[in-house]
Amino acid sequence: MSARRYVLTGTVEDGTKQIEDMQNIYDKGYVSLTFYLDEELTQLITPTSGTVTITVSETGDVYGSIPNGVIEANNIGPDRTYVRPNWGGSATHLKILFTGITYATHFKCEITRSGGA
Repeated sequence: MSARRYVLTGTVEDGTKQIEDMQNIYDKGYVSLTFYLDEELTQLITPTSGTVTITVSETGDVYGSIPNGVIEANNIGPDRTYVRPNWGGSATHLKILFTGITYATHFKCEITRSGGA
């Protein structure tokens, strides 16, 4: 089985971040998020509040929800667990919407695509 990992990093100010170039040869996707206090992504922390919403699209025009795609940010961090957002299908675009994230300043999102080709 083949797999590929995509990584998106940046600041957590309210708004949307996106990946637009995932290959459509995979039929599964899994998302893992981490939050940090620094741009170098070395100080791993748990946000105190906020919401993360993840949606995907096959075309980049219309986005849809995915299982476990809405996460309370205070459930993501060291000594915490959350059900990883995931989907089946050949989505090539992914959006992450940050709303009201506090304490964290930066994020890292790793998308693992597998199955298919």
